[in-house]
Amino acid sequence: MEEVLGQTFTWKEIIAIWEDNSEENKLKQVLGQNGVYIQRSGDGKSRYIGSAYGTGGIIGRWMAHLEFLGNAHHLNLYVLENGYDSILFSVIEFLEGTDSEIIQKESLWKRTLGTVNKGPYNRIQLNKN
Repeated sequence: MEEVLGQTFTWKEIIAIWEDNSEENKLKQVLGQNGVYIQRSGDGKSRYIGSAYGTGGIIGRWMAHLEFLGNAHHLNLYVLENGYDSILFSVIEFLEGTDSEIIQKESLWKRTLGTVNKGPYNRIQLNKN
């Protein structure tokens, strides 16, 4: 688990991990845990902190962003302007606890990393809460 912290993943890597259902895919098992993550542009100017709790864990949430772009308006615009390859994902920390506890930790990271701000994409607020 420790080796995943600080590692960045591209969309292509996330998809490859997700689609590999072999027992040897330890990375999928680790990323299937709940926790807090960061999505960021390659230049680091645009950052988004999110959390995952429930089925699928962090990698499940990342796949939801890919498949549906969630309801993440900021991500939709960023992808349209820059493409999927310009977004990097990293795990900030893995967490156990209730949904509410994980969301509280997400909020702490948002404040700590200063992502409750306006982004460069049409002044859209990246993290609204």
